[in-house]
Amino acid sequence: MIRNDYLIKRKFNSYILPSVLMVMAMQLGNIIDSILVSGFIDVDGLTAISLSLPALYFMQIIGFTIGIGGAVIISVMLGKRQIKEASGVFSVCLVAALMLSLVFTVLAPFITKPLSGFLASTERLASLLEPYLYVFILFIPLLNLCIVISNIITIDNCPKLGAFCLITANVVNLILDYVFLKYTDMGMYGAAFSTIIGYGVGNVVIIPYILSKKRMLTLNLREGLKKLSAIWQVFKAGSSQTAVFVMLILQYFILNTFIQNTLGADQMAIYAVCLNSVYI
Repeated sequence: MIRNDYLIKRKFNSYILPSVLMVMAMQLGNIIDSILVSGFIDVDGLTAISLSLPALYFMQIIGFTIGIGGAVIISVMLGKRQIKEASGVFSVCLVAALMLSLVFTVLAPFITKPLSGFLASTERLASLLEPYLYVFILFIPLLNLCIVISNIITIDNCPKLGAFCLITANVVNLILDYVFLKYTDMGMYGAAFSTIIGYGVGNVVIIPYILSKKRMLTLNLREGLKKLSAIWQVFKAGSSQTAVFVMLILQYFILNTFIQNTLGADQMAIYAVCLNSVYI
Protein backbone atom coordinates (compact mmCIF):
# COMPACT_ATOMS: atom_id res chain seq x y z
CA MET A 1 0.00 0.00 0.00
CA ILE A 2 2.88 2.36 0.80
CA ARG A 3 4.49 1.61 -2.57
CA ASN A 4 1.21 2.15 -4.45
CA ASP A 5 0.63 5.42 -2.62
CA TYR A 6 4.11 6.60 -3.60
CA LEU A 7 3.63 5.62 -7.25
CA ILE A 8 0.24 7.33 -7.49
CA LYS A 9 1.56 10.55 -5.94
CA ARG A 10 4.59 10.53 -8.23
CA LYS A 11 2.36 10.05 -11.28
CA PHE A 12 -0.01 12.79 -10.10
CA ASN A 13 2.90 15.21 -9.58
CA SER A 14 4.25 14.46 -13.07
CA TYR A 15 0.90 15.56 -14.55
CA ILE A 16 -0.10 18.51 -12.37
CA LEU A 17 2.69 20.93 -13.33
CA PRO A 18 2.36 20.44 -17.12
CA SER A 19 -1.42 20.86 -16.78
CA VAL A 20 -0.98 24.16 -14.92
CA LEU A 21 1.59 25.32 -17.50
CA MET A 22 -0.84 24.56 -20.34
CA VAL A 23 -3.48 26.85 -18.83
CA MET A 24 -0.94 29.54 -17.94
CA ALA A 25 0.48 29.55 -21.47
CA MET A 26 -2.93 30.20 -23.02
CA GLN A 27 -3.88 32.92 -20.54
CA LEU A 28 -0.54 34.75 -20.68
CA GLY A 29 -0.67 34.53 -24.47
CA ASN A 30 -4.01 36.38 -24.43
CA ILE A 31 -2.67 39.01 -22.04
CA ILE A 32 0.52 39.83 -23.91
CA ASP A 33 -1.40 39.70 -27.19
CA SER A 34 -3.68 42.45 -25.85
CA ILE A 35 -0.73 44.53 -24.61
CA LEU A 36 1.01 44.41 -27.99
CA VAL A 37 -2.17 45.27 -29.88
CA SER A 38 -2.88 48.27 -27.65
CA GLY A 39 0.72 49.45 -28.07
CA PHE A 40 1.09 49.04 -31.84
CA ILE A 41 -2.49 49.71 -32.99
CA ASP A 42 -4.45 51.63 -30.34
CA VAL A 43 -6.59 51.18 -27.27
CA ASP A 44 -9.61 50.34 -29.43
CA GLY A 45 -7.68 47.31 -30.69
CA LEU A 46 -7.42 46.09 -27.09
CA THR A 47 -11.15 46.63 -26.68
CA ALA A 48 -11.88 44.73 -29.90
CA ILE A 49 -9.95 41.68 -28.66
CA SER A 50 -11.97 41.70 -25.44
CA LEU A 51 -15.19 41.94 -27.43
CA SER A 52 -14.16 38.87 -29.44
CA LEU A 53 -13.94 36.61 -26.37
CA PRO A 54 -17.56 35.36 -26.39
CA ALA A 55 -17.23 34.30 -30.04
CA LEU A 56 -13.77 32.76 -29.58
CA TYR A 57 -14.82 30.81 -26.50
CA PHE A 58 -17.92 29.57 -28.33
CA MET A 59 -15.75 28.10 -31.10
CA GLN A 60 -13.21 26.68 -28.64
CA ILE A 61 -15.94 24.75 -26.80
CA ILE A 62 -15.43 22.10 -29.47
CA GLY A 63 -11.72 21.69 -28.74
CA PHE A 64 -11.92 21.73 -24.96
CA THR A 65 -15.03 19.53 -24.66
CA ILE A 66 -13.70 16.87 -27.03
CA GLY A 67 -10.13 17.17 -25.75
CA ILE A 68 -10.95 16.81 -22.07
CA GLY A 69 -13.87 14.41 -22.55
CA GLY A 70 -11.80 12.28 -24.90
CA ALA A 71 -8.89 12.23 -22.46
CA VAL A 72 -11.20 10.95 -19.71
CA ILE A 73 -12.69 8.14 -21.82
CA ILE A 74 -9.33 7.15 -23.32
CA SER A 75 -7.55 7.12 -19.95
CA VAL A 76 -10.14 4.65 -18.60
CA MET A 77 -9.64 2.42 -21.65
CA LEU A 78 -5.85 2.56 -21.37
CA GLY A 79 -6.17 1.64 -17.70
CA LYS A 80 -8.06 -1.49 -18.80
CA ARG A 81 -5.39 -2.13 -21.48
CA GLN A 82 -7.99 -1.62 -24.23
CA ILE A 83 -5.42 0.02 -26.47
CA LYS A 84 -7.09 -0.68 -29.81
CA GLU A 85 -10.42 0.67 -28.54
CA ALA A 86 -8.68 3.74 -27.09
CA SER A 87 -7.05 4.42 -30.47
CA GLY A 88 -10.50 4.21 -32.04
CA VAL A 89 -11.86 6.85 -29.66
CA PHE A 90 -8.75 8.99 -30.28
CA SER A 91 -9.46 8.83 -34.02
CA VAL A 92 -13.13 9.70 -33.51
CA CYS A 93 -12.17 12.71 -31.36
CA LEU A 94 -9.82 14.10 -34.02
CA VAL A 95 -12.33 13.63 -36.84
CA ALA A 96 -15.21 15.09 -34.80
CA ALA A 97 -13.17 18.15 -33.77
CA LEU A 98 -12.10 18.72 -37.38
CA MET A 99 -15.56 18.30 -38.91
CA LEU A 100 -17.37 20.46 -36.34
CA SER A 101 -14.72 23.19 -36.63
CA LEU A 102 -14.97 23.17 -40.44
CA VAL A 103 -18.60 24.25 -40.10
CA PHE A 104 -17.33 27.60 -38.79
CA THR A 105 -14.76 27.78 -41.59
CA VAL A 106 -17.48 27.42 -44.23
CA LEU A 107 -19.67 30.03 -42.52
CA ALA A 108 -16.84 32.53 -41.95
CA PRO A 109 -17.51 34.78 -45.01
CA PHE A 110 -21.20 35.04 -44.09
CA ILE A 111 -21.24 35.45 -40.31
CA THR A 112 -18.17 37.57 -39.53
CA LYS A 113 -19.56 41.00 -40.43
CA PRO A 114 -22.96 40.59 -38.74
CA LEU A 115 -21.30 39.03 -35.68
CA SER A 116 -18.85 41.93 -35.41
CA GLY A 117 -21.68 44.46 -35.58
CA PHE A 118 -23.59 42.48 -32.96
CA LEU A 119 -20.69 42.39 -30.48
CA ALA A 120 -19.41 45.96 -30.99
CA SER A 121 -21.33 49.11 -30.11
CA THR A 122 -19.57 51.44 -32.59
CA GLU A 123 -18.53 51.23 -36.24
CA ARG A 124 -14.90 51.85 -35.25
CA LEU A 125 -14.82 48.84 -32.91
CA ALA A 126 -16.72 46.69 -35.42
CA SER A 127 -14.16 47.54 -38.14
CA LEU A 128 -11.32 46.40 -35.86
CA LEU A 129 -13.17 43.34 -34.65
CA GLU A 130 -14.18 42.07 -38.10
CA PRO A 131 -10.71 41.15 -39.50
CA TYR A 132 -9.66 39.66 -36.15
CA LEU A 133 -12.75 37.44 -35.96
CA TYR A 134 -12.65 36.50 -39.65
CA VAL A 135 -9.18 34.94 -39.40
CA PHE A 136 -10.07 33.06 -36.23
CA ILE A 137 -13.33 31.70 -37.62
CA LEU A 138 -11.67 30.71 -40.90
CA PHE A 139 -8.80 28.80 -39.27
CA ILE A 140 -10.44 27.58 -36.06
CA PRO A 141 -9.82 23.91 -37.04
CA LEU A 142 -6.07 24.41 -36.48
CA LEU A 143 -6.64 25.79 -33.00
CA ASN A 144 -9.17 23.16 -31.94
CA LEU A 145 -7.04 20.29 -33.23
CA CYS A 146 -4.10 21.59 -31.21
CA ILE A 147 -6.26 21.76 -28.06
CA VAL A 148 -7.66 18.25 -28.57
CA ILE A 149 -4.30 16.62 -29.34
CA SER A 150 -2.44 18.35 -26.49
CA ASN A 151 -5.06 17.17 -23.97
CA ILE A 152 -5.23 13.59 -25.22
CA ILE A 153 -1.50 12.91 -25.66
CA THR A 154 -1.02 14.10 -22.10
CA ILE A 155 -2.68 10.94 -20.80
CA ASP A 156 -0.57 8.76 -23.11
CA ASN A 157 2.43 9.28 -20.80
CA CYS A 158 3.33 12.55 -22.54
CA PRO A 159 2.28 15.31 -20.10
CA LYS A 160 5.36 17.42 -20.86
CA LEU A 161 4.82 17.22 -24.62
CA GLY A 162 1.18 18.24 -24.24
CA ALA A 163 2.23 21.31 -22.26
CA PHE A 164 5.12 22.04 -24.64
CA CYS A 165 2.67 22.01 -27.54
CA LEU A 166 0.56 24.86 -26.11
CA ILE A 167 3.55 26.74 -24.71
CA THR A 168 5.23 26.66 -28.14
CA ALA A 169 2.03 27.83 -29.80
CA ASN A 170 1.83 30.88 -27.54
CA VAL A 171 5.54 31.73 -27.73
CA VAL A 172 5.35 31.71 -31.54
CA ASN A 173 2.16 33.77 -31.29
CA LEU A 174 3.87 36.47 -29.24
CA ILE A 175 6.96 36.62 -31.46
CA LEU A 176 4.85 36.93 -34.61
CA ASP A 177 2.60 39.47 -32.90
CA TYR A 178 5.59 41.74 -32.42
CA VAL A 179 6.88 41.19 -35.98
CA PHE A 180 3.51 41.60 -37.74
CA LEU A 181 2.38 44.60 -35.70
CA LYS A 182 5.68 46.47 -35.67
CA TYR A 183 7.05 45.76 -39.15
CA THR A 184 3.93 45.29 -41.31
CA ASP A 185 0.63 47.05 -41.92
CA MET A 186 -1.44 43.95 -41.23
CA GLY A 187 -3.09 45.47 -38.16
CA MET A 188 -5.73 43.25 -36.58
CA TYR A 189 -5.17 40.66 -39.31
CA GLY A 190 -1.59 40.36 -38.03
CA ALA A 191 -2.75 39.89 -34.43
CA ALA A 192 -5.09 37.07 -35.50
CA PHE A 193 -2.70 35.38 -37.95
CA SER A 194 0.07 35.29 -35.33
CA THR A 195 -2.19 33.26 -33.03
CA ILE A 196 -3.34 30.89 -35.77
CA ILE A 197 0.21 30.31 -37.04
CA GLY A 198 1.32 29.74 -33.44
CA TYR A 199 -1.19 26.94 -32.99
CA GLY A 200 -0.22 25.55 -36.38
CA VAL A 201 3.36 25.28 -35.12
CA GLY A 202 1.98 23.73 -31.94
CA ASN A 203 0.52 20.96 -34.09
CA VAL A 204 3.93 20.45 -35.73
CA VAL A 205 5.48 19.95 -32.28
CA ILE A 206 3.33 16.82 -31.98
CA ILE A 207 5.27 15.10 -34.83
CA PRO A 208 7.79 13.42 -32.43
CA TYR A 209 4.83 11.83 -30.65
CA ILE A 210 3.37 10.61 -33.95
CA LEU A 211 6.73 9.10 -34.95
CA SER A 212 7.39 7.56 -31.53
CA LYS A 213 7.15 3.78 -31.25
CA LYS A 214 6.49 4.07 -27.51
CA ARG A 215 3.08 5.70 -27.90
CA MET A 216 -0.03 3.63 -27.23
CA LEU A 217 -2.51 5.69 -29.25
CA THR A 218 -2.53 5.58 -33.04
CA LEU A 219 -4.77 7.04 -35.72
CA ASN A 220 -7.00 4.08 -36.58
CA LEU A 221 -9.97 5.15 -38.70
CA ARG A 222 -11.26 1.60 -39.12
CA GLU A 223 -11.44 1.13 -35.36
CA GLY A 224 -12.82 4.67 -35.14
CA LEU A 225 -15.82 3.68 -37.26
CA LYS A 226 -16.59 0.99 -34.70
CA LYS A 227 -16.39 3.58 -31.94
CA LEU A 228 -18.58 6.30 -33.47
CA SER A 229 -21.09 5.93 -30.66
CA ALA A 230 -18.31 6.77 -28.18
CA ILE A 231 -18.50 10.43 -29.24
CA TRP A 232 -21.57 10.81 -27.05
CA GLN A 233 -19.59 9.46 -24.09
CA VAL A 234 -16.84 11.94 -24.93
CA PHE A 235 -19.26 14.88 -24.94
CA LYS A 236 -20.83 13.64 -21.70
CA ALA A 237 -17.42 13.34 -20.02
CA GLY A 238 -16.49 16.83 -21.24
CA SER A 239 -19.85 18.40 -20.36
CA SER A 240 -18.48 20.07 -17.22
CA GLN A 241 -15.97 21.92 -19.39
CA THR A 242 -18.78 22.87 -21.78
CA ALA A 243 -20.73 24.32 -18.86
CA VAL A 244 -17.72 26.40 -17.79
CA PHE A 245 -17.33 27.88 -21.26
CA VAL A 246 -21.06 28.59 -21.60
CA MET A 247 -20.93 30.56 -18.35
CA LEU A 248 -17.84 32.45 -19.53
CA ILE A 249 -19.53 33.31 -22.82
CA LEU A 250 -22.61 34.65 -21.04
CA GLN A 251 -20.49 36.54 -18.51
CA TYR A 252 -18.31 38.28 -21.10
CA PHE A 253 -21.18 39.03 -23.47
CA ILE A 254 -23.41 40.54 -20.76
CA LEU A 255 -20.62 42.57 -19.17
CA ASN A 256 -19.22 43.73 -22.50
CA THR A 257 -22.65 44.86 -23.69
CA PHE A 258 -23.45 46.60 -20.42
CA ILE A 259 -20.12 48.46 -20.19
CA GLN A 260 -20.20 49.57 -23.84
CA ASN A 261 -23.79 50.83 -23.70
CA THR A 262 -23.59 52.58 -20.33
CA LEU A 263 -19.97 53.72 -19.96
CA GLY A 264 -18.54 53.77 -23.48
CA ALA A 265 -15.62 52.25 -25.42
CA ASP A 266 -12.91 53.92 -23.32
CA GLN A 267 -14.23 52.34 -20.14
CA MET A 268 -14.45 49.05 -22.00
CA ALA A 269 -10.69 49.24 -22.56
CA ILE A 270 -10.14 49.79 -18.83
CA TYR A 271 -12.29 46.75 -18.11
CA ALA A 272 -10.14 44.73 -20.55
CA VAL A 273 -7.00 45.70 -18.62
CA CYS A 274 -8.64 44.68 -15.33
CA LEU A 275 -9.73 41.38 -16.90
CA ASN A 276 -6.15 40.64 -17.92
CA SER A 277 -5.00 41.36 -14.38
CA VAL A 278 -7.49 38.81 -13.07
CA TYR A 279 -6.13 36.25 -15.54
CA ILE A 280 -2.61 36.70 -14.10
